[in-house]
Amino acid sequence: MAAAAAMARPAPADVVASRAEADATGAWLTLTWPRPVTCRSTERPRELLLEFDRPLVLGDIDALPRQMHPWVRTAVQGYDTLLLGTAQDCRFDVTATGTTLRVRVRPLPTAGMETAVAGSPDIDAEVRVARDLFESGRLGPAIRSLERLRAAHPSDAQAAAALAYYESLRGRWRRADGLYREAVRLDPTDAELRQDWRDLHAERAPQAGLSLVRDTDGDDIESLRAHADARWMPGDGVEAGGWADAIRLDADALQTDDGRDEPFHGERQWAGVFVRYTTERARWVRAEGFASGAGAGGHVSAGRWDNLGETSFLADYRRPYWEVSEGIAGDATRDRLALRRSL
Repeated sequence: MAAAAAMARPAPADVVASRAEADATGAWLTLTWPRPVTCRSTERPRELLLEFDRPLVLGDIDALPRQMHPWVRTAVQGYDTLLLGTAQDCRFDVTATGTTLRVRVRPLPTAGMETAVAGSPDIDAEVRVARDLFESGRLGPAIRSLERLRAAHPSDAQAAAALAYYESLRGRWRRADGLYREAVRLDPTDAELRQDWRDLHAERAPQAGLSLVRDTDGDDIESLRAHADARWMPGDGVEAGGWADAIRLDADALQTDDGRDEPFHGERQWAGVFVRYTTERARWVRAEGFASGAGAGGHVSAGRWDNLGETSFLADYRRPYWEVSEGIAGDATRDRLALRRSL
């Protein structure tokens, strides 16, 4: 039993030494482990995926594309994987011997090889690099990659628009607005660009809503609920707003705390305000304050995005519990702690 448990444990993480270099003929990467390692490689014309038998711990993953420039455009590290992306079709030779793994990257003969050697990146490929970085949970490196692309191609609308999109994701609305404006100026015939710019303005604009819902539960319970809310964005990464709820509930019989059935005919209200801040590293925090007939309460939450979804934590104190009619009638509240993972 103990032997089986020991076999089931994952291999410990070893710090991996790396050495990378490039010249006009291609690039080299050498990874060295303290212990023998096995690796499986999957090749595509512009991608190499390396899967190891243990966790991969590299010191500075962002340094690899710089050291292997201009052939390797991106290096994305997973738990036990390494994904290399190139700017053009390449051949990958992978050799694993004991504690050492060697990767040779050589360009396939194409018309674009001279362009890569000269250091002029293909814009579509660079935008894909940024997307891969973002999907691996690395928004900051994605934006820095696009900033370098835009600096190299200041007259290209796609470079400006791609940077605008990722700036908007981290809540830098004014920066994104200026970049979209520049992209439209560079390419005024692109209808999709104009629509993206309009969508950004629609998202930033102050918004308000009002709804009225009538509901019945059989013949003995009827409710009429009014809800109003508003939000606005006073600054980059900041969202604020508020809401108010009022309900009229008529019930012939509702169960009380002591188990008796009693009629209820009355109104309940609650209202609150919130503020939310999104950081440049795709993390966010939110705080709420609210009040109801049961008194004042509050809420705090925080979360982060990654390539698979969102992880968040929340805490509620005396939040009105209106999910059931008995909760409405009794001015019930709920305290809660929760850890969530959404895909």
